[in-house]
Amino acid sequence: TPIKGLSMRIYYGINEGSDETKKNKQNLATFIGYKGKEFSLGAEYNLYKNDGNVEGNDMSGFSIYGSANLNKNTSIYARYDNLSSKDNWNEAKEESAIIAGLQFKLGKYVKIAPNFRMNMPKMDGADNRYMGYISCYFGL
Repeated sequence: TPIKGLSMRIYYGINEGSDETKKNKQNLATFIGYKGKEFSLGAEYNLYKNDGNVEGNDMSGFSIYGSANLNKNTSIYARYDNLSSKDNWNEAKEESAIIAGLQFKLGKYVKIAPNFRMNMPKMDGADNRYMGYISCYFGL
C-alpha cells in the first residue's frame, strides 16, 4: 500500500511435476486496486503455465472491476473477466464474462444484491448465456 487506498500485490507459485516427464505448473498473479470513500477500482492479471503438468498448456486471464456508493445504503458494481488459452488449446473453456448489479444494505447484518451475468464463450458457434441472480449476505 504505497499510497493511502492503493493496494498492489504480486504472487508467484510453482508446483513441481511428479517425475521427469511432467512439467512444473506455475502461477503468476498480479493485482492493483484503489479503495476510496465513495468508490473502488481494481484490476488483476493471472498466468497459469503447464496446466495438467503439460508443457505449453498455458492459460491467462484478466479482470477489471469497480463499485460506487450511490447513497448510504446502496451501491452499484460491475466486473469484466477474460480467460484465454495459449494457441487455443483449451478453447472450450475460453470466455469473457460481465457481472453488474446493485447492492442494498437492509440493516447492519443484511445485504441483498440483485445482479445480471453474461458469459460469452469464444468458441465458434457457442451461444452467450444470460443469467439473473440475487445474492444475499447475512452476518453476525
